[in-house]
Amino acid sequence: MGDTGSGFLDVPEIGPSPDQLQQLDDAIKTVTVECPAPQAKFAVPVEGVAEVYKFICTFLRSVGVYKFAAEWAASLVAAVLLVLNTMAAQVITIFAPAVTALAAEAIGLLDKLRKGLDPTIAGIAVEVLNELLGTSYTAAHLPTGGSVGDHIARAEAVGNLLHQQLTAEFVTAGDVTADKGRTAAHKMSGFLINFGTATGILAAIGGLLPQIRLDEIREIGEQVARNLGLGRMHRMVMKPLVNTLIATPYQWWFNTQFHPTQFKPGELVNPYTNNLMDSTHVFQALDLAGYSDDKKQQLVELHQKRLSLEDVAVLGRWKLWDFQTQLNYLVRLGYDSTLLGTVLNVFDLHRIDARYNKLIDKLESNVDAGHMAVEDAMAIIEKLPINGGEVDAIRQTFFTFQKTPHASLTFTEVEKAFEVGAMTLDDVTAWATRRGYQGDDLTNLLVITLLKFAKDTEAKAVAQFGYDAKVAKAKKAGTPIPPKPAILAG
Repeated sequence: MGDTGSGFLDVPEIGPSPDQLQQLDDAIKTVTVECPAPQAKFAVPVEGVAEVYKFICTFLRSVGVYKFAAEWAASLVAAVLLVLNTMAAQVITIFAPAVTALAAEAIGLLDKLRKGLDPTIAGIAVEVLNELLGTSYTAAHLPTGGSVGDHIARAEAVGNLLHQQLTAEFVTAGDVTADKGRTAAHKMSGFLINFGTATGILAAIGGLLPQIRLDEIREIGEQVARNLGLGRMHRMVMKPLVNTLIATPYQWWFNTQFHPTQFKPGELVNPYTNNLMDSTHVFQALDLAGYSDDKKQQLVELHQKRLSLEDVAVLGRWKLWDFQTQLNYLVRLGYDSTLLGTVLNVFDLHRIDARYNKLIDKLESNVDAGHMAVEDAMAIIEKLPINGGEVDAIRQTFFTFQKTPHASLTFTEVEKAFEVGAMTLDDVTAWATRRGYQGDDLTNLLVITLLKFAKDTEAKAVAQFGYDAKVAKAKKAGTPIPPKPAILAG
């Protein structure tokens, strides 16, 4: 027959070539990566089925069912659950990816639709505002692009139209006043009444002509009103009117009829401590306020008047309270038990410190007047329990007083000024007091001065004043009355 390896009898190779097989393999791998194998998701966990089996079997055994019957019934229920569970798992496994994909596609479609309609929606919003406010705005100036920036710019422009118009309508210029607030409330009520009437008319026409479907157009305005919270804001506007003219006077009427108001706890406990209300009335009123018996007593004690820290310290200093009584009372005042002794010591230190400050002021006054040398004053200061910094400050103050020029009349100059009438007796008394004269020394100095200038009447008056002071002091002390001075004896 000859050679069969060539010619028309050659049989071609059947099946895909190696290159085609490789391409198919690559494609399958790619598809497998993009579409992973579904994961079985059971509607009811297997552990839950086991718990159901255990519960049914245990329950049946507890009511007297034979063991094999209880196990058989429990197995039957569990088997049904497993079959249903398997079927549900297969449905979920098959359709879950499809549902997810469809949802993603639907959301993407809606997003594209919204972006495409966004410029037009802004124009519709302007028309809705015109209906609400009675204005004639246009959307010609609004951006028409589809970018995020254009979307934000359109939203800002539409919002600005609303705020700008409301501001201009409610408050034209100047500060807010009561009359302007009243007028603004009227305007807002009018806006909402007109808007509600317009939407109601659309609803009525929609009912007459259902083919036009005006109800759906009306809902646009209602959604705008709802999102702006116009109803809630109008309730805020109406609240003062209703409260002032209706609610509050009506409450007054109820009060006069039924007298529901009770004492407040603070009003009860303070009169109680002042004995203006007896305990029975106080506790009855606290009972109406909802206080338990133990809390009533505690509330009264909480508001009772107490001694101050100063009172406690004085009682201790005068030995009317012992130290332990003082500490116990400080605990009642709320002081920490670890600080009780310190609190009393601090009060005593404040009292002593006040005296030291008084002494320092007196020393400064004496140094300033030239009655005392700096060294003598500092000798006293350095013995006081004050820190070195304050001692240095006082020393510098003393030296400042010392360096400041001081000039004062001598006694001879004061006498001459009194003689010629340049100084009165009060002036002389004040000068002598500044120089350190006091008591009998001051009285005698004035008497001598007056007698020197033949002012007998004035001298006797001064002597009488000094003697009266001595008599009053003796009577107060219960000592013998001193004899009159010679100037008063005649």
